[in-house]
Amino acid sequence: MLMATARRTNLTAGALCLALALLFGVLPCAATQVDPSELLATTIEALRTRVVEDHERVSNDPRYAMTLIEQLIAPHVDMRLASRLVLGKHWNEATDPQRDAFVRGLTQMLLRVFAGRLSDFGTAEVSFMPTEFKGRDSKRAIVRTVVSRPGFAEVTVDYRFYDSPQGWKLYDVGVFGISLIRTYHVTIDNQLREYGLDHVIEGINAQSSLPNAAALSQPTTAPPS
Repeated sequence: MLMATARRTNLTAGALCLALALLFGVLPCAATQVDPSELLATTIEALRTRVVEDHERVSNDPRYAMTLIEQLIAPHVDMRLASRLVLGKHWNEATDPQRDAFVRGLTQMLLRVFAGRLSDFGTAEVSFMPTEFKGRDSKRAIVRTVVSRPGFAEVTVDYRFYDSPQGWKLYDVGVFGISLIRTYHVTIDNQLREYGLDHVIEGINAQSSLPNAAALSQPTTAPPS
């Protein structure tokens, strides 16, 4: 049974897709710091509302779907930090142009996948657990959620944040407790060792055809320890 303190909101059948798209992230600047769970719920609900209102256009116009994602999701996503974590030691060995190219390519690939699923949104229920603050100074946090749909098993999705001068930044998502950053790192690590970073970047770019999402690839502050 879900915790009585959990907040619930009607979301879409694509809530898990949203979690996959939001592998890594940034939360917007705010004069008053807002709890990560509240920010996450507000962001997801804003996207759901726009998709419901513009469902026909989202279904028929992939570039409009991309625009929605850039407007509503890009301000909350830090792909540069995510890319650094995905590459691991290969990030330190990469040149600045290679790093930038990998960030752009990974961003494009993930947003392309998400844009392709945006029109699938239907009603679902997501429970947002209270934020769990981590570390001695509470500079890291986890927001655990449960996505439920009629006829489907519940899906647990955990969002991991760290605090920065610009606000809470989401840097990893776990589905059923499995880190998506770690999963993708393992997936490409053999390719990186055998073929090199340029080959991996070419492969990622080959999977992407939507416009650049420059807002997602801006440099970030120091990553969580």
